[in-house]
Parts: sequence; C-alpha cells; structure tokens
Amino acid sequence: MRAAGLGDKSRFGLSVPPATAVRLGLSAGDRVPIRFGKDGGIAELAIAGDGSGGRLEVPRIARGMVPLGHWLTLGRTTQGLRLGPLIGVMTLHAAGRPRVTSSLGPQDASLRGVAMAARKLGAIAAVFPPAGIRRRPGRLDGYVLTPGAGRNRWRRHRLPFPDIIYNRVSSRSAEREAAMKAFYRRLEGELGHRFFNPHYLDKWNVYKLLRMRPEAAPYLPATMRFGGGGFVTMVDRYPVLYLKQAGGSLGVGIVKIERTGLSRFTVRHQMRPGRVRRLSVTGAARLRGVIRSLVRARRYIVQQGVPLATFEGRVFDVRALAQKDGRGVWTVTGMAARVARRGGIATHVPNGGTRQPLLRALGASFGSPDRVREIIVELERAVGLLAEGLDAELGHRFGELSLDMAVDRDGRVWVLEINSKPFRFDEDAIREYAWTKLVLYCRYLVGFDPLMEEGGDGARSAG
Repeated sequence: MRAAGLGDKSRFGLSVPPATAVRLGLSAGDRVPIRFGKDGGIAELAIAGDGSGGRLEVPRIARGMVPLGHWLTLGRTTQGLRLGPLIGVMTLHAAGRPRVTSSLGPQDASLRGVAMAARKLGAIAAVFPPAGIRRRPGRLDGYVLTPGAGRNRWRRHRLPFPDIIYNRVSSRSAEREAAMKAFYRRLEGELGHRFFNPHYLDKWNVYKLLRMRPEAAPYLPATMRFGGGGFVTMVDRYPVLYLKQAGGSLGVGIVKIERTGLSRFTVRHQMRPGRVRRLSVTGAARLRGVIRSLVRARRYIVQQGVPLATFEGRVFDVRALAQKDGRGVWTVTGMAARVARRGGIATHVPNGGTRQPLLRALGASFGSPDRVREIIVELERAVGLLAEGLDAELGHRFGELSLDMAVDRDGRVWVLEINSKPFRFDEDAIREYAWTKLVLYCRYLVGFDPLMEEGGDGARSAG
C-alpha cells in the first residue's frame, strides 16, 4: 500500500484487492479505523477491480505525515488495522543534518541497510536523533530513505510517534548523562519492550548475571574485578590473563599478561587501534603496580586467558550475531572468524585483525570435517543459550546481541564478551539477513499480521 499521512480527524480512501476485503470481512463503502505509528484516521474501503495493488488516498489535511510514494504493508493487530509498521531508529549521527542528505554519518551503511530491508517488507524505518522526539504533539522528526535518480537520499519528515524504537545510540558517555537516562526511562514507559536494546552492557555485570545460570556457566572463563582482591591468585593460577575495560569496546585499553618465567611476565597494552605497548615485569607485586598505572581509575575486569585455536599461526576468535526472529525467538544469524595479526592482542579489524570464513578457520585448526561440524553445533548452541539467558536476566529488552566466542586448542567453546550494539558484519550474507530479521522482529513486537505485502497486495500512498 502506498500511503501518505494520517491524522486523528482524517478520512481517506483505502483501495484493496477483493481477496483482502474478504479476509477482513468488509465491503466497499465500509469505514474502518486504521493506524500508522501512534496516529490514526478513518478509511473508506474501495475494492480494486483492475488487478492492481492497494492504494491509500490521503486527504490534504493529513499529507506529509507519511512519506508519499512509499509501499506500506497493511496488517492487522489486536488494536485493529495498521500500516507499516513505523520503525524509529535512534542514533546521534542523525543530529544536525540538512533536510535532504546523502549520508547520515559513520553508521550510514547500516542505517541504509535497515531502511532498505524495511522498504522491501512494506515498513518504514525513520532514523532520528533523540531530539527528534517531540513530546507534543507526539511527533517524530526523522529521516526516511527516499528513492530517486542515482543514489537514494535521506529526506527529513515529520512523522507520527513510531510503533517501535531500535536504539543505535553509539556513545557510552552520552548514555551516562542524566538527561539521556531520563529520556530512556520515558521511552521505556511509553513503549515497554518496543524500545529495544536500551543500553550498553557492562562486562562485569554480564559475568555476574550469567554465572548464576547453570546452562551458561560452563562457557565462562574465570573473571574478577581488578582492584577487588584476588589478582595475585589469578596470576598464579593462569599463565595468560586479559584485562578489559568493563565499559569498553573495540579492544581499546585491553591488557594482556603472559607469564614467561617463574616470576617474569610480559605485559602488552593496546593503547589505541594499531598501537601496542610492550613491557617486561618481574615479580607479582611489581606486576600489580604496573597494571594499576595502566588502568588508572577506570573500571577493569580480569579474565582468564583462553588458549585460542590458530589459523596460519595466528589466534582467532568467533564473532557471532544472535537476533530474535519474527516469532520473538533467539536464533543465530551468522558467525565468522576474526584472526589477530601476528603479535596482536585483539582480533578486532581496527587493531589489525582480518576476517575469515568460520569453516575455513576451524578446518585449518582441527582438520576433520566431523570435528568442525561438532564445534559449529556447539557454538550455535552456546550462542543461543547465552543470548537467551542474558536477555532473560535483563528483562527481555534486547532484540540482538553480538558475542565474541572462542574455541580453544582442544575444541572447547567459551564466551569472551557480549555486546548490545553490534557493529555491521562485513560478510554480505550475514549483514543482509540481519537487517531483514530486524524488521521481522519489529513486526513481532507490534503483533503485526500482514494482510497486504509490497510487490503483491501492498498499497501505495498518494495525495
């Protein structure tokens, strides 16, 4: 259905194919309420007799509230007929942009992917900054990807308050501000679980939650807070340790401690992407002092080092994406290997890591196809259990999580880290599947049962 905009006092025409009218139990001339986002109006039904798809005729008073010329799916929810749905994608990068723009900043490729997946399914994904939410009159100022000659462009529209908000604010510091916390609470109060992925994760909190779940505990390396006691015990027990910022990402600030003798240690500190500082330290007391000087007042965890499997002499871990599907069930969208550069600490690509297909990396390390299949099955099982368990502990408020998994040299599976703001996968098949699943999950959150689909029984907005 191509739609324009709706208003509470709007009356507009809705033309649908005969089969859709039969499913609805309606006849030509019937008037039915219909909604787009939090807005709505009354539609007078007409039956399309020329084999065309649906069409939404929008009165002048309501124009501009739904972008003209976009395919929208007509669906049914427990609240009645609904278009779309309207998905709000919140990011700081949409702030301060012109009314029409070709890019929304560093996340543009991902935002375009979500918008294109939404369009294919007859939904609209509107990208907006937090300031784009207007309390009164309950509107959203957001960008909609608009087809045009050459590259699709983002065009700012005034829209109804969205059905769902997907949180892609990628700044931990912004998230910690009191005003942002209050804004998040307001969104959760208005939308409940339909405001999903509401915050970043803290590594120590994730560990504490998961270790209480029997199904998750076997995958957890030994972990403690740095400064909370027990550091020397960890040093004595494990030949390799990693220290990670509890609220960090991309491997920045990570410290690797490796025992090289009875009381000798090598310390490597990832100061910034691509730069590693190396130190030699003698004695556990001296080691603790060096580590304190590196981490300073920042919150760190200490994690048992897992002896990672290798690919061509370099260690690798496994990046996995878990998402809820169109039934609201956690499933594994995809997995791929990330191989560290020689002498590197982290496998992140900005730190010199490289990408490899998971089958190739595991095959190089374990050889036997049967053994590789066993490991993949265990990885998928672990990812599903960990995502489901953590989401349950956090109140079922997440729709996707990325997990840094490890396979050790014996083939045992571990979890190293879980992130709530996944970066875009570089693997095309995983990336495109992920965007489609995201939109289907948004449908699930609204309880959206499609009656008319884009390209078939969809309808097009017109003025």
